[in-house]
Amino acid sequence: MPVKIITFDSPCDPDEVHRRLMSIVSPGVNFWGTPKPTIGETGQPAQFLGQVHDRKFKIRRIIRYRNSFLPIIRGTIAPGPAGGSQVRLSMTLHLAVAAFMIGWFVLMGWLLVMNGRTGLAVPAILIIFGGVMTVGGFVYEANKSEEALRSLLGAA
Repeated sequence: MPVKIITFDSPCDPDEVHRRLMSIVSPGVNFWGTPKPTIGETGQPAQFLGQVHDRKFKIRRIIRYRNSFLPIIRGTIAPGPAGGSQVRLSMTLHLAVAAFMIGWFVLMGWLLVMNGRTGLAVPAILIIFGGVMTVGGFVYEANKSEEALRSLLGAA
């Protein structure tokens, strides 16, 4: 399953990084299950949904379309060695999506083995399709999330 781990330095101190994250992360959803559209007194639109604690956060990007492979971002904020902050991100699939895709690959692999030489095309194509769909959807969203966080935190 796809995983992306990134560490980058921000010129902002840990408290400033925390404040900036709080300014773009919506803490929850409304009655209908959609993210609350604005944050605090600023009225800025939320870019992420999740929780931001003192030095840790767990968020996901708010998107206007469906993508089951949207990464869950877990991060930590630590003081940087030369001032500023060091931000470590770990992006993974949602547990239910990862379990489904593992089941998909196991089932298709089993069909591939059980069919022998006849009927190899369909399970092989479905294995390739599942892999491309999973990695492609995840990497696309992970890169967009990384870019948004780097921009917000002033990282190069």
